Amino acid sequence: MEKTAIKIGSSTLAMRACEIVRNSGMECELRKLSDSSGKYGCLYAIYVDSENRWRAESMIRSAGIMVLP
Repeated sequence: MEKTAIKIGSSTLAMRACEIVRNSGMECELRKLSDSSGKYGCLYAIYVDSENRWRAESMIRSAGIMVLP
C-alpha cells in the first residue's frame, strides 16, 4: 500500500501525532526529513497509508498539532 507524509515541525509533536494515529488503529512511521529550503528548521513527517491521510490529519489537527504544507 502506498504511504503518504504528513509533515510536522518538531520531533516531540511528530511522536505525539504518531501516537494519536496508532491509538486509532492505523499504522504510522516517523521519519526525519531534510529541509533544504531552511524554512522550517527541523522537519519531521509521519507516514500513513494514503487512504487514511485525511482521517489521520484531521485527528492530529484536532489534538492541536500544526500540520505543515
